[in-house]
Amino acid sequence: MNDYKSQIGDASLMQLFIPGTYHSAAYFTKLSAANFEVVNKYSITQGWEDVRSQLRLGARFLDISISQNLTPEEQFWTFYNVVQMHPLRIVLEQVRKFVEETNEIVIFDIHSFPTGFNSTDDHHGLIQFIRSEIEDFMVSPSVGWDGTLNQIWATGKRIIVCYANAEVVNLYPYHLWPTTHHRLADVDDKTRLKNYFYNKQFTYRLFSTN
Repeated sequence: MNDYKSQIGDASLMQLFIPGTYHSAAYFTKLSAANFEVVNKYSITQGWEDVRSQLRLGARFLDISISQNLTPEEQFWTFYNVVQMHPLRIVLEQVRKFVEETNEIVIFDIHSFPTGFNSTDDHHGLIQFIRSEIEDFMVSPSVGWDGTLNQIWATGKRIIVCYANAEVVNLYPYHLWPTTHHRLADVDDKTRLKNYFYNKQFTYRLFSTN
């Protein structure tokens, strides 16, 4: 986005087609590749590209699922369905480092909580953890989806954290954005995918993930 700031700076988030990745934290490391059972390897969606690499390759929308209380060492983990992936701390560190190195805007969409979130207090613990890692980069929802990129850059903050729990979002009006609506074409042909996006009429903002 920053490379084309002069051309798209006055465009709103609603007006942009923003590239993203599907289950962004479902990637291999040397350790995970050695330890994963064969069945779990089919849960890998991003190969060897970690989140920072995905951002470097152009993704600006990250699709994240989080569970908690899985190990004494790490409370929060990223997940793909029922498969544990990587500590949330590591993923947030990658996003933070990328944003620090660039002037790019990143959407961090937390869209599901497979296990461990049974009460509002559980969500409070997660939000406090996220704030401890990236609060100084979290864009206020007051900007809104109709806000322009220039308005976001002017705040000095560049990470939009979306959260798939409306009750919790309402409790953090300065930190959390409503989650986006996910639409999956479930096709492996570019033409059919293009037709799906162009023929489908969405009420809400569409983000493309792959």
